Amino acid sequence: MLVPSDSESTIPEPTPVIRTMQDAELEAVANVFAKAFFHDSSTAYVFGLERPPPNVGNISDPDGLRLLRRTRRYNRTLLSTIRRSGGEIDVVVVPGEDDGPECIVGAAAWLKPGGTRDPLVLNALFPGTARVLVNLLRSLGPSGLKRELKDYGSKLGRATEAVFRAHCRDQSDSWYLYRIGIDPESTGKGYGSLLMRYGFQRASSMPIHLEATSAKSRDIYFRLGFVVETECRFGVGEVTSQGIKAKGQEEADGHIEWIMVKWGA
Repeated sequence: MLVPSDSESTIPEPTPVIRTMQDAELEAVANVFAKAFFHDSSTAYVFGLERPPPNVGNISDPDGLRLLRRTRRYNRTLLSTIRRSGGEIDVVVVPGEDDGPECIVGAAAWLKPGGTRDPLVLNALFPGTARVLVNLLRSLGPSGLKRELKDYGSKLGRATEAVFRAHCRDQSDSWYLYRIGIDPESTGKGYGSLLMRYGFQRASSMPIHLEATSAKSRDIYFRLGFVVETECRFGVGEVTSQGIKAKGQEEADGHIEWIMVKWGA
């Protein structure tokens, strides 16, 4: 369904709209996510990067291009599993000028109440699981696949369950914002807030939980009504706070993520 966004001084014309991702748009959304998270410390940690990636807007070296292809394949796999899990993928679209083609500038992937927080786990119940694992292996490599499925997903899952138990709430009665990203060329225009408010309307009074992967995103979510419940560190003694392989123990603080919840009514 097309939903006109409310006007904001920070949103330029033409007016963007938010709607459900169409199947044919999966590749475009995977590309948006790949670019949006290209410099994120979570990407550096999961992909086992030994140095910061190049500027995503000006990649010319073979290693940078290879990394972009890997992150695009990784996000394509995640989006496919989320769709198969019955999740919701919203896109913010800017109509083209002079009747030109519209452009997807951002997206948000949600998991509905009643399911697991990890669509990769749920997809183990469906045909095609081997293909999912092969795609992840091609994207991440053996060590990265271990970090994604065991170290990363498992630790975040246990911590999130503990947060809900501490509040005497059932995690399955909540929405999970699995991923939200805006194309780097379109940031600062309010598109992320539009996607979040659209998700808030759908969730109504139900809790929403997510992980903030940077202090900047943590502060943005805080302004949107989320509270930090706990934090998780990954790769302590191995990687820096940017998720890059550490050169010495003095800088191996580990990649940190904040588990945040908007509790609702």
